[in-house]
Amino acid sequence: MNLNFTLIVAALVFLTFIVFTMKFIWPPLLKAIENRQRKIADGLLAAEQGQEQLKHAEEEASIIIRDAREESSTLLNACEMQKVALINEAKFKAKNECDFLIEQTKSGIKVEVEKAKSQLRNQVSSLVIATASQIIGREINEKNHDQLLKSLAEKL
Repeated sequence: MNLNFTLIVAALVFLTFIVFTMKFIWPPLLKAIENRQRKIADGLLAAEQGQEQLKHAEEEASIIIRDAREESSTLLNACEMQKVALINEAKFKAKNECDFLIEQTKSGIKVEVEKAKSQLRNQVSSLVIATASQIIGREINEKNHDQLLKSLAEKL
């Protein structure tokens, strides 16, 4: 066989292979590669969007945490102030009640002391009259008795 003929047949077979490959194999292969590239690009875009969303979510979370801390601090301060106010109010009420009870007790004691003094004056005057009437040997009448009791009570 001739070398030229072999080369021409090999070239024709190779050319047929190239045309066949370009017509039937290459388009689906390119389509698959393009689809893969598109999926990769979409995946990268989704990853970037996910990173941005994560970044925004972290910022929002830090803002929410900061706001919550500020609010809790404000609430704690308000509670502390309310506690102090309640304690001061309770102290004030207790002091007023204590002062009232002390004054009430003092006035009660004064009344009891005056009662005791009055009873003591009556007893002393009765004893004095009884003693005086035994000494004098006669009984003092009711009118004289009352006047004597009153005058002795005033002196005592």
